[in-house]
Amino acid sequence: MNELFKEKVHVAFLGWEIERIVQPVIKMRATRLILICLPREEEGAWKYLLEIKRILEGEKITVDVIETSLYKMVSLLEILNKIFQVETRLGNEIYINVSAGTKITACASTIASMSTPGITAYYVRTKDYYPRNHMTFPQTLTKGIKEIFALPECQIDVPEGKYIKVLFAIERGEKELGGKVYLKTLIEDLKNMKVINVRPNSDPRKQASSEYMAMNKLLKQLQEWDYINISDKRRNKYITITRKGKDAVKMYLDYELDSKVIEKHHKQSIKEIIQLMDVPGELKLD
Repeated sequence: MNELFKEKVHVAFLGWEIERIVQPVIKMRATRLILICLPREEEGAWKYLLEIKRILEGEKITVDVIETSLYKMVSLLEILNKIFQVETRLGNEIYINVSAGTKITACASTIASMSTPGITAYYVRTKDYYPRNHMTFPQTLTKGIKEIFALPECQIDVPEGKYIKVLFAIERGEKELGGKVYLKTLIEDLKNMKVINVRPNSDPRKQASSEYMAMNKLLKQLQEWDYINISDKRRNKYITITRKGKDAVKMYLDYELDSKVIEKHHKQSIKEIIQLMDVPGELKLD
């Protein structure tokens, strides 16, 4: 993307407050806010969302709304993973407000920013706090901004991409094959994904042996992390992915997005773009 047209994109979670979300966006001269909230029928703070949109749109700042649960850690990390990948591929600067929303969104946004290079997380310290049970709209949970400060950059190590690709292949294989993925099938899948890439050998048996060794090295590590289970059978061994492994795919999968393809969808909202990431052959890993 042309540096002259790079956007400053902020991500925040809806709470019972307005200034804590709006002021950093305006003060830091953002071009767009991605506001994540509960589904409208469940969101008690919807009036606050409308006021946030009114204020920011008055400042010519676009507000994209994504509706999801604010109480499911893995789902939140999955959404943030997708948002960060799309905006990063477009060359945009990404900031995330960890101070608004629920305690779980605060944890998720902090973990996500520490797991992804180039993301700036910040906290907004307010002047006054009010008891929630004494509030009526347009009164907010907090009032006034005392300070906005960035969190320190503390990188969290996540599994290498090759391990997440193996998990992705196993999970996809389970869906297509009815629950069991056999070693031979998995090897072919990983070769097509270029996860296994051993030196060619004219002897088919030696070639197959090299491929099995390369795959077993990957599987051994995934088993140690409790991401997969491997059957005890000596022949026709099969692999199943655990819940922990499925969560890892959601939180860490690199969708290998093509920025040119994403730019073709530039008129669509971030919500619509990340939905396309789950459609085979659109934006994501094949």
